[in-house]
Amino acid sequence: MQQRKVGILLFNEVEVLDFAGPFEVFSLTTYPGTDIKPFEVRTIAQTKEIINTRNGLQIMPYFSFADNPSFDMSNVRI
Repeated sequence: MQQRKVGILLFNEVEVLDFAGPFEVFSLTTYPGTDIKPFEVRTIAQTKEIINTRNGLQIMPYFSFADNPSFDMSNVRI
């Protein structure tokens, strides 16, 4: 079973639930009856600098636009 790479986009003033909710769902998902996770979930932002969320939580992106892998899926907020 192949893992799909999921990228969660971060940016300054992002709402915590906009990235934390999808991150949690994809991270906890397993194939039925197994502990095998179908998704590898990582955060990505323009740079690897700390992101300040709307309510002050600070988070460090795993990847920047310059060093990110090719994701199979990504969430994009327009």
